[in-house]
Amino acid sequence: MDRAGNSDSPLFGMAAEVPSASALYHAAEKVRDAGYTRWDVYSPFPIHGMDHAMGLKKSWLSALVFCANYYPTHRSLFLSLPPAKSHLKSAANQNKYQSGWHTK
Repeated sequence: MDRAGNSDSPLFGMAAEVPSASALYHAAEKVRDAGYTRWDVYSPFPIHGMDHAMGLKKSWLSALVFCANYYPTHRSLFLSLPPAKSHLKSAANQNKYQSGWHTK
């Protein structure tokens, strides 16, 4: 079994701490330019443009979330609307006989 301190074993992981967001951005650009493909950056707050500095492509996650929520949202809006004509007819008949005794 290879040990992490062995110089013959391949690099498995590395960690670094940087003093600012701009230093992290430039470090990400250097890692991308070095040719690494499977790596990530962690920050306690979002850094604008970090995906570009990392060389990431546009994610399809936003389109997937939109499509997954489109149908249930519109179905619930449609079901919350009352029926058009049958509802009006029954309401008119109810109001006609609710006032009390009717004689003709």
